Amino acid sequence: LAGEPKLLLLDEPLSALDRKLREEIQFELMQVQRDLGLTFLVVTHDQHEAMAMASRMALLREGALAQVASPRQLYEKPASRWVARFIGEANLLEARVCEIEASNIKLDVEGAMHSVADADHGLEPGAAVALCVRPERMVLHREQPLSGNVLAGEIVEIVYLGASVSWRVLCDNGALVRVVSQSAIVEDGPVRGARV
Repeated sequence: LAGEPKLLLLDEPLSALDRKLREEIQFELMQVQRDLGLTFLVVTHDQHEAMAMASRMALLREGALAQVASPRQLYEKPASRWVARFIGEANLLEARVCEIEASNIKLDVEGAMHSVADADHGLEPGAAVALCVRPERMVLHREQPLSGNVLAGEIVEIVYLGASVSWRVLCDNGALVRVVSQSAIVEDGPVRGARV
């Protein structure tokens, strides 16, 4: 920093640090970046680190750019199946476009009708698509809800992760999905083998 560069290249700057120290240094680097007004180019294989520190991320796949966007855009609106699978956890469900009304799309997700609002698309009815649903956006119900997009199935695995609980659900249509909830809100959650 003594030479007052306009761009600072950081190649895996936190890789040798333990988790707690890594998080502390992330915040320190972000503060230095803000205080000095420098542009940092950070190369990392750690997704959490990249998403925490970046204002824009570039995902490389086989030497080519797969997508360049803000961390939120990469996570919420991945440009491809590969990006959806690469960033965080993703349930990818095969679907077919049935009907398009303005920005709302009705999809047949392996025999179950679903509606997706505010969808960016250039799709036509009949098109095959993949629906990406993040595990934390899914909710388990013991009884079928009166409205909303619903998949029915059986819990095949439960993993307690401290801050969260992860369920794997084998859906009646054959899809295997993951559902994640904060453990603080799950007191008496469904058990393995339960229908949800």
